[in-house]
Amino acid sequence: MRILSITGNRADYDLMSYLYRYFNQDSDIEFGLVVTGGHLTNTYGSSIEDIKKDGIHVVSEIEDILNSAHKSSRAKATGILIQSLTDAVRAFQPDILIAAGDREDVLAMAVVALYTQIPFLHFFAGDHAESGHVDNLVRHAASKIATAHFTSCEEHKNRLVVMGEEEQRVFNIGSVALDKFREEALLPAEEVMKALGLEGFEEYALLIYHPPAEIAGENREIEAIMRALDERGIKTIVSYPNTDFNNQAIIRTYERYKDHPNFYFYKNLSRNLFINLYRHAMFQVGNSSAGVMEAASIPIPVINVGSRQKKRGNTENVIFVEDCRQGLLEAIDKAMSGEYRQAMKHVRNIFGDGYSSRRAYEIIKSTDFSRLILKKFDPLEGKRL
Repeated sequence: MRILSITGNRADYDLMSYLYRYFNQDSDIEFGLVVTGGHLTNTYGSSIEDIKKDGIHVVSEIEDILNSAHKSSRAKATGILIQSLTDAVRAFQPDILIAAGDREDVLAMAVVALYTQIPFLHFFAGDHAESGHVDNLVRHAASKIATAHFTSCEEHKNRLVVMGEEEQRVFNIGSVALDKFREEALLPAEEVMKALGLEGFEEYALLIYHPPAEIAGENREIEAIMRALDERGIKTIVSYPNTDFNNQAIIRTYERYKDHPNFYFYKNLSRNLFINLYRHAMFQVGNSSAGVMEAASIPIPVINVGSRQKKRGNTENVIFVEDCRQGLLEAIDKAMSGEYRQAMKHVRNIFGDGYSSRRAYEIIKSTDFSRLILKKFDPLEGKRL
């Protein structure tokens, strides 16, 4: 069996890495990965090196990030991806194509799979947020093309069925992103700080923030977050944003704080180091999907700012706030209170138990997806108008 997947940034590679490991360890599977986007730039830490360290066969490197201030840059990037990905697929001749999530690389993989008539498996299908972000539409568009779907919870499965996808195509396995919390070796906090070259960060917050869809130009949300953390005097370890439109506004804000003793900024970390950084944090703040879907596996409190993750499934460890100063300060105080942190110790993640990659691997090994290509039923079949 030949399997080809695609990754556009450090986050989606991390989500899928344990499934990729199963493929790589199976002598009956030839697994390859197309690497694009932020993996290939110094701005985002050249994370392709982490992929190579994992022993993954990189079939193709596609440079698709356009240094543009226009939203149209992502449309052009999608075109670049479709063209280059088509060549990679023809050369590798896979039996199965895989993509995860809701970005342009997923849409490109879906289009290539459709016209080459290769089974396409879509991971993290059926998710939805209220934010109005294009990611919702990209995710669902890919799902309508996909041969089969791997979902993270029952709600996501039900959404696909309501969209007209047959249940036989939907495999509710839980989130493959959670396996890392079970698998990665525990490091003491002191060892983590030593690896980062940090002193005085015994207690810290973790900030992961990406460009929200509805804000252009300078971003008031990240300014408010940084000011609130500074006002409370909280040591904070800050991740650079993803490659979405308007990320430069966030980076400019970070540049103003680069010499501040309470803030440490990073572009990329090894998986084990990042997981242990996550484990020892007091709380997470920002608007990353990791907060609403992964932090409950530790568990730690999460402050989600703005609309990016609104209406997305989550557990009670997530505090949703707007970007106003008082709301942020109150949320920080709540997240740091002993009573709240004690209550969070009993949270259970609704998205899985850390064994989802194994489930996905076994399904893929035992299922003939070729019988499902281009055979989606008519949504009006058997229904009266």
